[in-house]
Amino acid sequence: MDADRSEQMAYFRYGIINPLLSQDSIKSLKNRMREQAGKIWTLPNGKLKTYSWMTIEQWYYDYRNKGFSALINPVRKDKGKHRGIGQALGDEIDNLIRQYPTLKSSNIIAILDEKQLRVNGRPSESTLYRYLRAIRPSKQSPTQERRSFEAPYAGNLWQADIMYGPYVNVKQLNGSYRKQQTYLVAIIDDHSRLICHAEFYLNQTLTAYIDTLKKAVQKRGIPERIYCDNGQVFLSPQIKRIGAHIGTSVVHTAVRDASAKE
Repeated sequence: MDADRSEQMAYFRYGIINPLLSQDSIKSLKNRMREQAGKIWTLPNGKLKTYSWMTIEQWYYDYRNKGFSALINPVRKDKGKHRGIGQALGDEIDNLIRQYPTLKSSNIIAILDEKQLRVNGRPSESTLYRYLRAIRPSKQSPTQERRSFEAPYAGNLWQADIMYGPYVNVKQLNGSYRKQQTYLVAIIDDHSRLICHAEFYLNQTLTAYIDTLKKAVQKRGIPERIYCDNGQVFLSPQIKRIGAHIGTSVVHTAVRDASAKE
């Protein structure tokens, strides 16, 4: 595994343990680890993978005790729950779900048997049912209930956002002035509503956001989590890298669900 791939896998592992770093959940740490273990994850190379809760536990404590570097090339503790789902079988299941998204799992298994894609009853029906439950798209209600939320204490959760500011006259190199759009980059503490830092910039680039984040941390310390939308700036790998190294979880709203921040 080359250095780039090794680092990608380290960020992938950090993404799995990221929700476990928060201390304000009413669920026990072990139960949250089991929830993560019950998911099927998409590796950086596009393949699907599951991990035991013990493997996730090892990553969690490696990170807490030794930092981000401990997630690079850790010893594998588990080879996944769905090793029995081979490439041909997985491709056929994916194809059936794409063609018939509402087809019952029992009917999918019946079709697989008709095509003789299971040998001697392997993988078992229970394995197939677990696999199908995990990879099927979740059915969401067209309207989601919104409830008010407030972080339990200062420093637990910051919210970051960028909004359009006024136009200002900016002096050019030739001495003339040109009207230019400004952008307000702001970070606010969710519990206290304190503005950790806010500043106007002439662009809404990654550099502007990192500058705001740096000044907010210098003023108010390191937060446990930062909540932001799925804008290109906030999804930057560099932001994930910064969060991983300082111990801050970067949390995003669901895709096309910006109202979740309101």
